[in-house]
Amino acid sequence: MDRDFYVRLLYGGYKLKYVDDYFAAFRWHETNKSLATPETREEEYY
Repeated sequence: MDRDFYVRLLYGGYKLKYVDDYFAAFRWHETNKSLATPETREEEYY
């Protein structure tokens, strides 16, 4: 986590609160780069 971000929030007077809920979602699919082999990722990025 970004410690600097939290320090700025706290020194800025903000209060942190736990929220028991989802803020994002994602799905895996066949062309997902995270699932590709290292060789495939290298080819696609360069």
